[in-house]
Amino acid sequence: PAATTDIPPPSVKAQPSYLPKADLKPKKRFLYAVQLLGKGNPEFARVELQEFLRQQPNHARALNLVKQIDTPALSYFPQEYFEITLKSGETLSTLSRRYFGDLFQFYALAKYNQIESPAKIKQGQVIRIPLNPHSAKAREAYLRNADVAPEVKQQTAPDTRTAEPDQPLPQQSATELESAAAEQERELELELMLDQPPSEPVNEATQALSAPLAEAAPADPGPLMLAALERRDYGEAAGYLEILQSQQGLTATLEMEAIEIYRRGAQAVETQSPRLAARRYFDSAKLQIKHDQSEAALPSLKRSLELDADNPTTAEVYSILQQDFADKYHHQAATAYRQQELERAISLWDRVLEIDPDHNAAKAYRAQALELQQKLNKLQAE
Repeated sequence: PAATTDIPPPSVKAQPSYLPKADLKPKKRFLYAVQLLGKGNPEFARVELQEFLRQQPNHARALNLVKQIDTPALSYFPQEYFEITLKSGETLSTLSRRYFGDLFQFYALAKYNQIESPAKIKQGQVIRIPLNPHSAKAREAYLRNADVAPEVKQQTAPDTRTAEPDQPLPQQSATELESAAAEQERELELELMLDQPPSEPVNEATQALSAPLAEAAPADPGPLMLAALERRDYGEAAGYLEILQSQQGLTATLEMEAIEIYRRGAQAVETQSPRLAARRYFDSAKLQIKHDQSEAALPSLKRSLELDADNPTTAEVYSILQQDFADKYHHQAATAYRQQELERAISLWDRVLEIDPDHNAAKAYRAQALELQQKLNKLQAE
């Protein structure tokens, strides 16, 4: 049976003395409000969100964030849950994206787990994931694709309404907290950029490719897409997939298949319509990022830029991921180097330079590691 919990919502008192931050453009204000939530300051975040909504009153995510602030955790999410243990690099945002399809539900998830500051979480911490049809399917798909066993089985928890609160976790260092907050901010910036896909390519080649599919749009595109896949016509299959996604949306399972369909569909039209191919590479990468395959998305983003170098969204998403993974492997390589694991350090710096050929620090340290390795090999040979 699934576990249940009854979590009292944290009190949120209005502080009318706080005024919205001046001179912020709407996008920056929205991100600033989200940052305030990440730091555990819902009162000020609500003020910023209300100011944002004054300018964009129908913004669904802003409205939902206000709802998360004002709604008790058990009214927003169901009482049943399953538990997972945080791995390195995971945050409440990545968990929300994985299990609910929207990383901006991180604050409701924090309230559900009685976490005052969503950024202050750490590897090894147990997190309760509300159990609903979406999270159950996402969990099954994640475990299947990750090829891992369930971390913590569902269980029946005691009624927490009168239970003593859990012992607080050990305090993280300032560096750890800054790193977690920076990672959360990058995730949010990335998600906001992914909400603004490359512009629809409009040229004669694209129109010629799209015309037959546009005529078929009123019909159910699903069977047409499957028929195209059977013929291995990936260009046409990707076109029907685009129609299906715009009309009905994609299931989690189909999203995983769409990664490859969009990629092959991009390859099929590179010559006739480079910008259409660029968009499909970007769509493939978006789905990879959504399904925790951000590093695997780098080649598609790179190819998308090669085909449409003037697209700022693709360039910025690629730049963020490139820097994140290059820095990640550089730090791992430096640690291996200090521990005199030279082969591993060199291999990691090779990976850094695959991701970012202009990473000067990796070039310099790799050269030092090679030189040291040669010296040690010479000493061993004597």
